[in-house]
Amino acid sequence: MALHPQILFIVIHMTAVMTLAIFGNLFLVLIIVRGNAIIRRRISPVQLLLLHTCAADLLFALLSLGTEILIIITYPHFGGPGWLCQVVRYLQMFPLYASPFLLVAISADRFQAICRPLENFRRNRFKRPNCLASAAWTLALICSLPQLLVWYKTENGECATIYGRGVTLLKTIYVISFNTIAWLLPSIMAASFYYCVCKAVWASNFSHSFDTQISPATKLDVFNSKSFQTQFYLERIRRGSGHMKRQTTELDRKRVQTVRLTMTIIVCNFFLWAPFCVVNVVQALAPRLLSKHLKQTIDASVLPVISQLSIAVYWSHAEILRGK
Repeated sequence: MALHPQILFIVIHMTAVMTLAIFGNLFLVLIIVRGNAIIRRRISPVQLLLLHTCAADLLFALLSLGTEILIIITYPHFGGPGWLCQVVRYLQMFPLYASPFLLVAISADRFQAICRPLENFRRNRFKRPNCLASAAWTLALICSLPQLLVWYKTENGECATIYGRGVTLLKTIYVISFNTIAWLLPSIMAASFYYCVCKAVWASNFSHSFDTQISPATKLDVFNSKSFQTQFYLERIRRGSGHMKRQTTELDRKRVQTVRLTMTIIVCNFFLWAPFCVVNVVQALAPRLLSKHLKQTIDASVLPVISQLSIAVYWSHAEILRGK
């Protein structure tokens, strides 16, 4: 049976994006691993979390896009038993939760490393990102469990939801819960972490330039405590040592680059998720306001673009990926 032209376009588009996502993320993994192998350095905590994000994007390409393409082609008949319908929908939802949760993990890791540096050096620097990534994957597995309850195979062989196509209270609660957990809450948490990170970076840059902008007499009047006296003493030592100054400047530059990289991913992720989440909420509350083809187009366009976001941003920051 021939597919509708619009459905055919969606299938071709999703197939192309799935292929690009697979090869693109595999190439990114190769860049990170190969770059650290060349300079004989262990993968950094940020790169470790970025590898987890690449894994989530690969799962999205294979589990979400790949299975959805097969379902669209054979719609309305689902070629499998009822339990397979539930498992497939569960696997489709899993990467949609894992990706934003991992972005929150990256934000929390940067917050801990920049805003609490002493605590960061006291502990194993690789233990924290591993714990954060494990928590993100575990929460994604748990949050995807409702898929096993809301999907079933009908007598006509269609993989459908228990709340049907109309407006029901259960459907509204489920859709709003998904958008809140997978988009709104992670965005708020990531924004909170990065607000603290940007504030700490700005304060650090301000303290570095404070010594040259304000006279010594003013500094003694404003900062007369021993802690600030010690801070300015160490700052003068740092400025007097050329090697230490170059090393500190390089560390500051890499820190700013890392913050810029991860913050760009999170900001873009928020705005790219927004159309998909808003459309789903509107459809759950007032489905007559949206046409079926419009929703299918947004679902087929926005989510694949989100999967390509990391690739585009990572390539624009290739220096960090190579570990330089």
